Amino acid sequence: MSQFNVNEHPHKRLNILTNSWILVSPHRAKRPWLGQTSKVNAEPGPSFDKNCYLCPTNARINGEKNPNYDSIYIFNNDFPAVLESQPKNGPSDLDLLVDTSDVDPDLFQIKSVRGKCQVICYSPNHSVTMADMQQDQIETVVRAWIKIYANLSPPQSLIDSSAIGYIQIFENKGAEMGCSNPHPHGQVWALELVSQQVSREIQEFKKFEKAKCKCLLCTYLKTELSTSKTTEMHRIVYENENFVVLVPFWAVWPFETMILPKHHMSSLFDLVSTNQNQKSLVAGQTYDTIDDFLNKQPNTLVADFANSLKVLTSKYDKLFGCSFPYSMAQRDLTPEQAAQRLRDL
Repeated sequence: MSQFNVNEHPHKRLNILTNSWILVSPHRAKRPWLGQTSKVNAEPGPSFDKNCYLCPTNARINGEKNPNYDSIYIFNNDFPAVLESQPKNGPSDLDLLVDTSDVDPDLFQIKSVRGKCQVICYSPNHSVTMADMQQDQIETVVRAWIKIYANLSPPQSLIDSSAIGYIQIFENKGAEMGCSNPHPHGQVWALELVSQQVSREIQEFKKFEKAKCKCLLCTYLKTELSTSKTTEMHRIVYENENFVVLVPFWAVWPFETMILPKHHMSSLFDLVSTNQNQKSLVAGQTYDTIDDFLNKQPNTLVADFANSLKVLTSKYDKLFGCSFPYSMAQRDLTPEQAAQRLRDL
């Protein structure tokens, strides 16, 4: 029997962030591809769509008109996943529509969830994506993320001091990802409870730190960077002075990537840090204070993070010759194979 090869033979890999195993089937990458391919439309799309509820000056579903914005536009989601204010629930609030006399209440549990949801329009241009934007425009988006993170973090008042335990800033790009509007935008969910996935990852971080006195991801990244210097089949896609784009060893999707800082960071606040002789950003400052702070001087961490996003999203578009949805694939490649294809673009 031939010797085992991680790029030829099925195997499981441990996701160190969740302490769970991921199935990898690299042999399936040899299948002939007869599926859909796309070509980038040479003609740019419209910069303004009169029917788009995110374009400047247009009315949204609730009748409120967007300002004639020329950069970033942030507003409270008209159809939020969670509400800022609602009554607390009890067991009697769950109506099973059946005779509950013989029902075990432990089988049917609900918990009230509060929070705040916002929308971030990246640009007034209806048809650009992050891959199309200039790096300085993406830097503006990153600064907006920092402002939002600061203003929604305790002790900044939202509902009460205990209302926000978890802030998720995200983007679903493409109809395939369930995005309801092609206008370039992302979302923010600020919730009372930390998600199960993140809770598990935090537990693994704590376990590793207690056992090794080191940061889990910092240690992992150091190993990945060392590996990239000794083998061609490594997982590093791109790196600049401060960040690394890589396909994680435990990737679930074939072109799943992570952007990791080369120096320890625990939150978006660390993008404005004393490493650059700048005063650290304090949670709870007002928008105007943060704007003033962020715009006073160039920030190489913000610039390098924006550069990583620009390079990565551009590579995704080049990979399939289309405006690529950020996560739409089967488990066909090893992380090493996926990284190699992305590096070659």
